[in-house]
Amino acid sequence: MTGPIYRICMFIYKYITLNLLFLVFCIPIVTIPAAMAGLFAVSRKIVYEDEPAIFSVFWMGFRQNLKQSSIVGLAILVLLVLFTIDFRVVHMAFGGVFMIAWDVLMLIAIATFIHVYPLMVHMNLTTRQLVLNALKLTMVKPLLTLCNIVLLLGFIYLSSIIPILFFTFFFSISATMTFWLVDKKYRVIGVSSAEEPETDEQHDGQVTWDSQVDSHS
Repeated sequence: MTGPIYRICMFIYKYITLNLLFLVFCIPIVTIPAAMAGLFAVSRKIVYEDEPAIFSVFWMGFRQNLKQSSIVGLAILVLLVLFTIDFRVVHMAFGGVFMIAWDVLMLIAIATFIHVYPLMVHMNLTTRQLVLNALKLTMVKPLLTLCNIVLLLGFIYLSSIIPILFFTFFFSISATMTFWLVDKKYRVIGVSSAEEPETDEQHDGQVTWDSQVDSHS
């Protein structure tokens, strides 16, 4: 069955199922980072295969990235707290130019975070390599990065007007859109779109990938 009604039904089923699955796995607060990894693992498959086995792919992404995603999630939480506190201090003490610099720094941090999970589920990297390469990847096709941020903000605004979107489509579509945009950067730097995450024995190839990122930054 490949008719338009079937495709529409599969679209609705696929994204609502993934969205609800992500939210269920977020109920224990500490599993939110790993749930993000599962979410992006399925989003990756959607971009490349269209109709993945949602439950099995999600669980594999959740389980395989549990440790690393937890470390990254904790680091993001710490940075978020520091940014919130320091923002108030900078705003009260300095303002002006310092506020602009602070806003730029926050934008870079957000852009880096956007690239972390698409990288995590696509390649087998150490946590240090993951963060550094996510930062480098923000500089590849920066208009795509800006476009990603604007689209996410727009979807957040739309979902705040229509709250049911948070429970049905917001997280699944946002993750798939983000991976689709990041995949365009993979193509620019020569990373295979359809490759499976590398094993530990393949880490030597990471040096080549790093150099490719540097040459396109």
